[in-house]
Amino acid sequence: MRKYSRGWSRTLSGYAWIWTFALVAMLMLQIASFTSEASAKGGPKNTPFDFSLSVNPSSGSVGKGNNISTTATISLVSGSTEPVYFSCSDLPSGVSCSFSQPSCSPTCSSTLTIYTSSTTNTGSYLMNILAASGDNTKSQPYNLTVVNTLLISMFTPTLPSDVKAVLDRQLSTQDYAANFRTSMLSNYPNQHKILISNCVTCDSTTSINAAINNAKSSSFPIEYVAYDNEPKNGALSTPTIEVNDPVYYTNQAAALVHNAGLKFGATPSRDLLLAEYKGVDWTQVDLLVIQAQRITTSVARFNDLVIPVATHVKSINPNTLIFVQVNPDLDNNTNIVNVIKGVMDLIDGVSIVCNSCSSTALDDLITRLKSL
Repeated sequence: MRKYSRGWSRTLSGYAWIWTFALVAMLMLQIASFTSEASAKGGPKNTPFDFSLSVNPSSGSVGKGNNISTTATISLVSGSTEPVYFSCSDLPSGVSCSFSQPSCSPTCSSTLTIYTSSTTNTGSYLMNILAASGDNTKSQPYNLTVVNTLLISMFTPTLPSDVKAVLDRQLSTQDYAANFRTSMLSNYPNQHKILISNCVTCDSTTSINAAINNAKSSSFPIEYVAYDNEPKNGALSTPTIEVNDPVYYTNQAAALVHNAGLKFGATPSRDLLLAEYKGVDWTQVDLLVIQAQRITTSVARFNDLVIPVATHVKSINPNTLIFVQVNPDLDNNTNIVNVIKGVMDLIDGVSIVCNSCSSTALDDLITRLKSL
């Protein structure tokens, strides 16, 4: 029994050493694993900040003088978020852009608005949307298509309720209204306003200064004062001396208006325009109305007036807004639309005189012009 007990004791003692060794080894492995894990967690690598950029939609079509919007989104790819700054590049002439958020920290979005002007040429352009943080810049292309959208300018001696209802619905904030009276212009709260100078038996200096005073004292903004040089306009006909030298008096009128801090418009009769257009300083004319309302029935006569004048004026000052004046009381809408269609690449808008036209005819004409 003693031998057996001593042997058993020695056996147990041997097993104890084995178990002790195994436990120590396991403990060392756990410590090594824990140390490795702790090292990885306790001493993180410096992951660099990175992001991606997307633009949706990535293309759009807009009428010149209008604007279009899209959404630029930056997404966090790695690292801790940092501010990213938006911008645009490769913009065509007459185009600008702005962001609802000039910068933000991803993941985030900003609404991009692209603005065109009346001087922006029609066509397709590839511009780039940029997002930058330090030396890290991302770029996404945007395909911009600029098309002609004719502006509308309205002249009505009176404003019946049915005609006003058409204009309230059809005219946008990009459109215009012209009149001799500020009281009539007040009917166009959202449009650009043109006050035409007039004074019975007055010279242009007197009538333009009166219009300037009226524009500046108006309770609503009036941007333009226009010089209406016409020899055959009844009591509102301009003096003979001005008819005989339209270039001098148009340039003088422009100087008066600009010195008053307003924009200048020229609305001469057809014959006077043909006599003066090569001598006027168009760099000082912000808006021109070509009175073609009596010749829309003849494509040849219409083109002989509009094409050379518009081409010359735009070559001198591409920023001059050119409107062609028409009158649905004098011609049918089909003829008017057809002649305008032939010159719409040269002009910015159509000035509609509505002395007694029906609201139905006016509505149809504006709809057809805006769909060209």
